[in-house]
Amino acid sequence: FAAKIEGRTEGIMAAQHEIGHGTDNAGAAREAGSGRRRHRTGAALSSVSTGEWSIAVAVIVLLSWAPLPLASHRLLPAAIIVAYVGVVALAWAVLCVLDRAKLHPQNKALWFSWIGIGLVTVWIFLQWATWTPNGWHHPIWIEAANALGQPLPGRISASPDATWIHLTRFLAYLVLGFICFQLARSTRLATMISLAVIWIGTFYAVYGLVTFWLGNQFVFVFPKFAYLDYLTGPFVNRNSFAAYLGIALITCLAYMLE
Repeated sequence: FAAKIEGRTEGIMAAQHEIGHGTDNAGAAREAGSGRRRHRTGAALSSVSTGEWSIAVAVIVLLSWAPLPLASHRLLPAAIIVAYVGVVALAWAVLCVLDRAKLHPQNKALWFSWIGIGLVTVWIFLQWATWTPNGWHHPIWIEAANALGQPLPGRISASPDATWIHLTRFLAYLVLGFICFQLARSTRLATMISLAVIWIGTFYAVYGLVTFWLGNQFVFVFPKFAYLDYLTGPFVNRNSFAAYLGIALITCLAYMLE
């Protein structure tokens, strides 16, 4: 009986030793994994090139300036934004070719988004094109042809110039979003852009409040002609300003939760 007790005691002690040894190994493995993760994170943070920093700064400059001249909704500021985004995209492409910026692979789940965006782009272009079926064309082209006494190429769009302008804006926003998505794969740049969105939104919120308290008579340097009793900041429409501040608020909440 004593031998059995001694044997069981030795077995329990051996099992405890094995458990302790396994726990030590698991702890060492966890520590090694954490070290590898810290190393990978540090490498990712330190791998941001000067070119990527420059592109991120250029994006932040655009985000800072865009809301001010009537939310860049007029033709001249919108054209400046399109040209600016084109220059930034060209610089980004050159940096990628020179291997001074990283072109990260896309998640397969995002292909559904790209397909949807592509369909929208094609549909906008079809509205501008003249070779679509006649049954699709706006009736104003027939009336204009009858009034002028000469044939006119028909289109789905009643205002081809406006369609083309909005298509170029849409493509500029798309390219800018793609560049921001690429930059945000870096933790440093993602934090930098997020903080920029928060502080820029805060600035324009304070700017709107000050403008409202001072009489609410101007939108930037232009006399206010709509929503005279509402706070609109640098925007003409109050709902547009609310949506803009909502983006900054959501970004702020996400940053706080993180």
